[in-house]
Amino acid sequence: MTYDYKGKYLFEGNIGVTGSEQFSPDYRYGVFPSAAVGYIVSKEKFWKRAMPWWSTMKIRYSNGWVGSDASGSNWLYYSSWKQTSGYYQEEAAANITARWETAHKQDLGFEMGFLKDKLTVNVDLYDEKRNDMLMPPVVTAFVGVAYKDVNAGALKKHGFEVEVNWKNTTSGGFTYNFGGMIGLSENRITKYGDAPYAPEYQKYAGTPLQSARTGDQLIDDRFFGSIDEIHGYPNYATEWTNVVPGVYKFLDYVPDGKISQQDLHVLEGSTYAPGVYSFNVGGAYKGLTFKVLCTGTIGKYINYKRVNIVPFYAGAYVIHDSHLNYWTPTNRDSDIPALSFSDEMYAWGGGTSTYPGYNLAIPDFTWKRSDYMTVKEVMVSYRFSGPNIKRILGVKHLAVGLVCNNLWTFSNIKDTDPQRLTTAANSYPTMRMLKLNVNLAF
Repeated sequence: MTYDYKGKYLFEGNIGVTGSEQFSPDYRYGVFPSAAVGYIVSKEKFWKRAMPWWSTMKIRYSNGWVGSDASGSNWLYYSSWKQTSGYYQEEAAANITARWETAHKQDLGFEMGFLKDKLTVNVDLYDEKRNDMLMPPVVTAFVGVAYKDVNAGALKKHGFEVEVNWKNTTSGGFTYNFGGMIGLSENRITKYGDAPYAPEYQKYAGTPLQSARTGDQLIDDRFFGSIDEIHGYPNYATEWTNVVPGVYKFLDYVPDGKISQQDLHVLEGSTYAPGVYSFNVGGAYKGLTFKVLCTGTIGKYINYKRVNIVPFYAGAYVIHDSHLNYWTPTNRDSDIPALSFSDEMYAWGGGTSTYPGYNLAIPDFTWKRSDYMTVKEVMVSYRFSGPNIKRILGVKHLAVGLVCNNLWTFSNIKDTDPQRLTTAANSYPTMRMLKLNVNLAF
């Protein structure tokens, strides 16, 4: 329902009812209401008299709920089975009480225009609280079976965005515009189905979404420099053969006199950027039009996977530029450890039995801050029109344009695209595109 009174008092209300096959009939449908109000103060007579230079002032507020059924499994209220060596076994037990994940969102906005809207300023303050987040439950091996996702998480997020733009036309007919936007946000997991006896420094609750939870710190000179240094340091007895000079020297974080998965902990940062920004410039004169858009992030981190960290990964004789400054006895101030065909030699500080060290996050090595600024789009076009183009080509007008996307990226990150969240082998990089457009009107 939408209501508009005198063009300055605005109201909109919605109620959505959505069903999902993910949930049992008792929990299948979710009801999600929302409402928004607005007040265009600048249409009041007193405003026009008092501040004629302040051409637009609109205040708006929205409040509502949305739902999500996104899960790593299908049909959560049914068990799944798999065939193993001639018989079937239960793969994941059902969750018959699975229900909608809900998010309560609020937004307070101010839309302002000055000098007949040549200068516009938009400010948004927002808050989001997400509850009943679907996630895999943490169960011990004694249970004997895995479970489908349960509603065990909660998240809060808040922030603001400010956008400023200027647009004007000169006496000579040249129209130009420029502006920018900046947004800052903070998110925090407030509830998570952590293991009952997990140490506090390994729990998800209280940490940002998508932060590094399997972090290892390095100490001293970052790498072991000699065999004697290795023998005098805590280690995995079963991993001893993988520890050689030039390998990461991990911190005994607990400390308990040995390096193990108990030393893994949450690191600062997240793959979600707390700060984003953009700026643009454009213009038009007669048939010529151009536009440039740049975007960037502040505070975002990237998680390097083995394909980027380990030279000659998986037998592929491929190395990156960063591998060239590797550790040697005569090059101890290096960027990466000693070269090896085996990635396990880098992983003795943790990981899993299947993929040793695969998820290790090491500050400034496999877990790096990846601030960047990219030239997102450059567009130039020219429109030919008039009697000459009609006589020569038989068309009303001809427009030719060139569009370039992701033209340049500026960042301290090497060997990968800083816009990515991870360098896993199945992550497709951002493409640079050049497009030529031709438009004919008959």
